[in-house]
Amino acid sequence: MIIFSGVLTEPLFRFLFNEKWLSAAPCFQVLCLTEILYPLHSYNLSILKLKEIISGFTGIFLILDLFVY
Repeated sequence: MIIFSGVLTEPLFRFLFNEKWLSAAPCFQVLCLTEILYPLHSYNLSILKLKEIISGFTGIFLILDLFVY
């Protein structure tokens, strides 16, 4: 659904909103791209948590959690 709305942003904005909202279409496409990549980000953070639990060092995840979010 996100890929569909990212590809068809301009017709979707023309249908749902009026012409003055077309300037927001590139921002919406960037948001769609970031949402597509979010599962990869979540998977990488889960692996990082597991490595920190195994090694006993939890500082890296705390730093990433503070600066990324």
